[in-house]
Amino acid sequence: MTGDVRPSLKYAAVERERRFLPDVSVDLAGASQVKQIEDRYVEGTRLRLRTVREAGQAPVYKLGQKIRFVPGDASALAHTTVYLDEVEHALLSGLPAVTLTKTRHVIPLSGQLDVAVDVFGGALSGLTTAELDLGETGLPPDRLPSWLGAEVTGIEEYTGYALACLDADGITRLLAAPDHSRRTRS
Repeated sequence: MTGDVRPSLKYAAVERERRFLPDVSVDLAGASQVKQIEDRYVEGTRLRLRTVREAGQAPVYKLGQKIRFVPGDASALAHTTVYLDEVEHALLSGLPAVTLTKTRHVIPLSGQLDVAVDVFGGALSGLTTAELDLGETGLPPDRLPSWLGAEVTGIEEYTGYALACLDADGITRLLAAPDHSRRTRS
């Protein structure tokens, strides 16, 4: 990845997320949306090329960049997104990248918040994470659902780019981490 850059909010939105390893008790049948996502992290950059597919809708193609306000802290970012057409997406897909795929289940919580439960595919099969986007305020609800499980927001291994970079040994180590087995889904 490239060196540190001070984020500007001129074209970016603030993203405040918390990431968890949900318990297997989460009811994915209650999802308000189910999306198939492919993320391609362009090597040597902070750029992510994303394809989102949802039943009955045309694919959505995005080029995104996330820059941390504080190096090493993935909980608050400046996130810029550019929407692409199919030709632009195809052209950028030729860049060298590491890739991950996941099925995202959007589960509404009380108020305006949703939890995105990601069930990973491919080499990351068996891994499930949950993201709670806290919006501009960064304030979580008074009480979080117990099924969210262990919080891994501050653990670099659980960022999208780090997950996409894992080799077979790294995936095995991640999935074998203490107390992880009860939070995976087959």
